[in-house]
Amino acid sequence: MRKILGISTVLALAISSGMIISLAAPAIQVQNSEVPGTANGAITSLAANPLNLTLYKTYTGKYNYATAGIGVRNCGRGTILLNVPKGCILVAGYLYWTVFDLATPNANDGKLTMNGFLVTGTLVATGPATNWAPATTGYTYRAGVTSVLWDAEGAGYLSYGLTIGGMSSKVTNGTSPWVTTGAGTLPMTESVHLVLIYTDPSITSSTVQIYEGYQAVSTGVATFNYAWPARSTGNARFSHLVADCQQVGMTPFTKSITFTFGGTTTTIDDKTALRGDDPTETARATYQGSLSDTQTYNVGSLVTTAGGASTITWNIPGDYDAWVGLVFATGVD
Repeated sequence: MRKILGISTVLALAISSGMIISLAAPAIQVQNSEVPGTANGAITSLAANPLNLTLYKTYTGKYNYATAGIGVRNCGRGTILLNVPKGCILVAGYLYWTVFDLATPNANDGKLTMNGFLVTGTLVATGPATNWAPATTGYTYRAGVTSVLWDAEGAGYLSYGLTIGGMSSKVTNGTSPWVTTGAGTLPMTESVHLVLIYTDPSITSSTVQIYEGYQAVSTGVATFNYAWPARSTGNARFSHLVADCQQVGMTPFTKSITFTFGGTTTTIDDKTALRGDDPTETARATYQGSLSDTQTYNVGSLVTTAGGASTITWNIPGDYDAWVGLVFATGVD
């Protein structure tokens, strides 16, 4: 088990910019989160590990997306709720989850229940596990969940959600993986991420792309190169789906995300990056985080309407994170 500095034992109810988190048992609910991509100055380039994620889906037309996640370590359950504007039509829902196990996985690692239905996912990718002994291998699974989502209507929005259970987690009592006896018992379920694609009549034209895979990065720098399509109107944004995130260090913050476009490098997150901010039912110290991050960044002010090449850089000293997916959208509101 990894060593974490400065462990706190206080649980908190957090409300961050645009994100509402409820830890009330038995369900966890998450609403869309977005962090503005504001300019905080240039940084020095660092050696990087290119992320090997594969393009899975492209949607071109009047499309938009929403995404959220939960941490499921030592519980294997939770609920994800996402809101989309009223008047939009749901097109597709994709659920991703990660499991740490041995080189030969448990037969149930790719299975879970969604709103009471047993679903078997598709193995997307595998690779070395992060630093949680005795796990040797990390697995990413995907399942289409459009038909099993429950929905509700609110004032000006539609809600779609999933109650997840039946995961292969060996420990299911919700105790902290940092302090629990037997915390290294396999398999270890780690993170769950929901991506919704929907049509949006307010959009003139957009492109939404989903990249998926599994790649662990050990206490260093990860990068991803993305060529933004041209857009006539609207914004540009991206989301990362990352497992095993936790807080490392205190102030000054040591983790950051930078965005390079047109030769200019801008810090877009130097405070809340990859801290394990997704909610969880696991009783853990707030300081360590939930071991799951699903965050969205608006970079429309940094990407010209003509589009072009960009590089996203995640600086993660002192941590071991595993990238599950990236979602990009141009021409969205």
